[in-house]
Amino acid sequence: MDLRNLFVFDRSQKRGALILLGILLAIAGGRWAWITTNNTGEEALNQLPPGEERKYEKKSKRPRTASRTYSPKAKKDRKSSRPIPPLAINEADSAEWTSMPGIGPVLSRRIVRFRAAKGGFSSVDELYNVYGLDSSVVDRIRPALSVGTYQVPDTSPLVLENTEKPQQEKADREVYTKKEPPAAPVDLNAADSAQLVQIPGIGAKTATRILKVKKLLGFYAEVSQLRLVYGISEENFQRMQPHLQVGDLSSYKKYDLNKTKTRYLSRLPFMEKPLAEAIVSKRKSLGWFESWEQLSEVSGITPDIIRQLQYYYYL
Repeated sequence: MDLRNLFVFDRSQKRGALILLGILLAIAGGRWAWITTNNTGEEALNQLPPGEERKYEKKSKRPRTASRTYSPKAKKDRKSSRPIPPLAINEADSAEWTSMPGIGPVLSRRIVRFRAAKGGFSSVDELYNVYGLDSSVVDRIRPALSVGTYQVPDTSPLVLENTEKPQQEKADREVYTKKEPPAAPVDLNAADSAQLVQIPGIGAKTATRILKVKKLLGFYAEVSQLRLVYGISEENFQRMQPHLQVGDLSSYKKYDLNKTKTRYLSRLPFMEKPLAEAIVSKRKSLGWFESWEQLSEVSGITPDIIRQLQYYYYL
C-alpha cells in the first residue's frame, strides 16, 4: 500500500476540509470573544482553559495609575507646596536665598549685592526693587520674611594687611580713565578690539559691542552710528568721536532695495521689523521703488533712516 495516496485529495475533499477548519476557528473565536466581553478580572481568568491563564496575564497591561504619571506642572506644584522656611533678609547669605521657592543662584547673588550696595534692607518692600526678581515671587515668600539686622562686613584687617593694594587699584583706575588717545584718528571699519580700547570712553565690553553692530551693518557709514551701540551714552560718544573716523566706502558693496527681503532689512540696527515690513509692503503695492521720494511715503520712516539706507542700498 502506497502511503502517499493517503495524502492525495481531490477538489471536493479539499473544499470540505477548508470549510471544517473555518467552522472550528469561528467556534474558538466566538468562545474567546464571549469570555472577554462578559467576564472581567478573576472571572475571565477562571473561564480560560488550563495553560492559557498565564499567557493572558502576560498579555494584559496593568492600568496606569496617577502615581506613575509624570507631569512637569505636577512636579512644580509639589515643589511649590513645600513649607517656606523663615528668613531674615538682612542676615541671609546666597545659599539661604537659593532655598526659597522661585529664587535661583543668579537671583540670590543679585539680592546679596543689592543689599550690600544699599547698606542693608530697611523693609521687605525693597525686595521689589531687585532687578529680575518677580513681584509674584516676593508676594509668595513675604509671610516668611523678616528684616533682621544688617551687619556691615569688617574690612579693616584687609586694609591693615594690604595697605599697598588700594593704592595700586587707585593707580590702575587713573591709568584707565586718563588713557592716552592715539596720535591719529582710528578707522572705525578697520580697527579691531585692541585698537578700539585705546580710545577714551571705550572699554573691552564696549569694543565688543561696537564690532557686533559693525557686523550687523556690514560697515560703519558714519561715526554717529555709534549711537546705535548699546551702552554708549552721549557723554562717552562725545569723548570718543574726535579719535574715530570712517575711511573710503567705495569698496563696500551695496544691495538693490527693490530685491531685498524683510528679514534682511530688519537686521539693520536702525530698522525695526514693523518698518521693514511696511517698506516691503509699499514696494509690492508700487511694483518697485523708482525714487527715494517714494520711500518717504512709508508710514514711520524718517529722513535720517532714508539717509542711512542710502549707504547700503541703491534703487
